[in-house]
Amino acid sequence: MGTLASNVQIKKASLIPPSDPTPTHILKLSSIDSQLFLRFTIEYLLIYPSIRSNIFDQAAFTSRVKAALGRALVPYYPLSGRVRARPDNSCLEVICRGQGAVFIEAESEFNVTDFENAPRYVTEWRKLLALEVTDVLKGCPVLVVQLTWLNDGGVAVGIGFSHCVCDGVGSVEFLNLFAKLSNGCLSRKTTSDLKPKPVWQRSLLDPTSFKEHNPRYATELIKEAKNRVDDKFVKEVVNSVSLKGASCVPDSVGVLILSQWSKLGLESVDFGIGRPVQVGPVCTDRYCILLPVHDHSRSIKVMLAVPSVAVDKYVDLITAVD
Repeated sequence: MGTLASNVQIKKASLIPPSDPTPTHILKLSSIDSQLFLRFTIEYLLIYPSIRSNIFDQAAFTSRVKAALGRALVPYYPLSGRVRARPDNSCLEVICRGQGAVFIEAESEFNVTDFENAPRYVTEWRKLLALEVTDVLKGCPVLVVQLTWLNDGGVAVGIGFSHCVCDGVGSVEFLNLFAKLSNGCLSRKTTSDLKPKPVWQRSLLDPTSFKEHNPRYATELIKEAKNRVDDKFVKEVVNSVSLKGASCVPDSVGVLILSQWSKLGLESVDFGIGRPVQVGPVCTDRYCILLPVHDHSRSIKVMLAVPSVAVDKYVDLITAVD
């Protein structure tokens, strides 16, 4: 498998702006969004089955997906912006001028079956999202999409979102709109009447907002379904983060970070070629990720990166559980 990772050929990279005019302004991000530990990219990898049809036109499909991306960026226009630090370094902000997202077209010698198991090393699938955004403050795009045709006719779609602009729930809301525009389920008129509309009021998470609004207003916008996150808790977190600034980074030593992807709805993202048969991260080097299982809604798959020196011990422990 080591040679397959290098056999991803980039055919074309394009900058895709919103298809219609979008607001031009500066969107202030909150102190929470601006934390150093959130300045990374959420990277999804969706694997679609082989398309067994002599009349399927790969070029036409790629063109539809590219066009749909531009249309989806209209209501989600901050994803086509660029992130920078505010002049006073208090937090980050998004320059919204319709700069565009990056769309990459590629081909690979991977087959769909190569993704049934976890990669042998964390960067094995790296080139399936070739543009790795390591520092969004250097003028890099907030959103990167790569469509890679696999050797057996399957498709790999890699998507990278800057976490300081978009969280997991918001990213999948965007992906569902993007996919529905690709497969023809939504028209341009439907897009303009999109409900619920994306909310870009990140300043509600700043302490000054709590003086101007009822804290419950912000709480309900953030975690409507999380009843245990009450007003007092949200206010304490916001005040604590704001006082400590962006350097308020949790100590990662001895900490296992769990990330729940199995309930996001990634397994339902259909670009017009069916639902993905595999869902996971492009690279797994920081977290233990809970993933959905194709056609098994009550099951989850756990992907965990383990240091090479600990692999044998880890396998022994897992085997002992059985």
